[in-house]
Amino acid sequence: MRLLVTSDLHYDPRGHLTDRAAIERMVEAMAKEQPTAVVLAGDLAHGLDAFGACVAMFRPLGCPVYVLAGNHDVWKDKVRKIDSETLWTRELPAATEAAGGVWLEATTARFGNVGLAGSLAWYDYSGIDKDLGIPEHRAGDLKQHLNNDAHWIDWQRTDIAFARELANAFMGRIETLSESDVEHIVLVTHVPIFEAQMHRKKGDKNWGVGNAYFGHLTLGDRVLSEPKLRAVVSGHTHWGVEAQIARRGLGPIDVRVVGSDYKIPSYTRVER
Repeated sequence: MRLLVTSDLHYDPRGHLTDRAAIERMVEAMAKEQPTAVVLAGDLAHGLDAFGACVAMFRPLGCPVYVLAGNHDVWKDKVRKIDSETLWTRELPAATEAAGGVWLEATTARFGNVGLAGSLAWYDYSGIDKDLGIPEHRAGDLKQHLNNDAHWIDWQRTDIAFARELANAFMGRIETLSESDVEHIVLVTHVPIFEAQMHRKKGDKNWGVGNAYFGHLTLGDRVLSEPKLRAVVSGHTHWGVEAQIARRGLGPIDVRVVGSDYKIPSYTRVER
């Protein structure tokens, strides 16, 4: 099983961010790896039309393409006048299907003895730098000053409630895989879920508070005891990471963050 994971492509048809040519070059490189499947782990594009076009770029690979949304993907679409709630609940899943992809937030996949599950995951402020001494709940008040999600996401959901909702559903899908006869489980999330995936800048207060919107470490604590878990790949931070988490009495977990950045798309490989 060769799974290729990319994220944070930020496709922009206007060419201000990542253009089509850059993504198509990456797809050509992916094709040479003959993947079993591909996961697009969120923040794919700017605008609903661009989102669907981005997913469609991966059709030439000829393998299943699983899709997750990122926080940018639920920014209100000012051109089409579509609010964030409608994007999340209806338009993004529909655009994924129309482009030939599979909405991973609602299903799991299996490749031989390997099971795959994924989620946007969202952030619950648990990633805030603890040495700042700022309570996690204060991150909600500070968000408007530090993160554009506060200005471009127009639903009534709270971050903590949404993160919990997604986590509970995600754990249900993981449990389904765990109770099956798969031997290995691979998880893909948009938002990182382990401390080993976080990027810290000691002494930078704004960065430290900003990490509240870049991690869901509570979810990581929940999945850590899953005995079949072998790998977790996330996106969101644009900061490439490769690490391993040791577990007493259980096998280690390979953890990564895809290092894609604006105009520089990249991917990582998971093999079992």
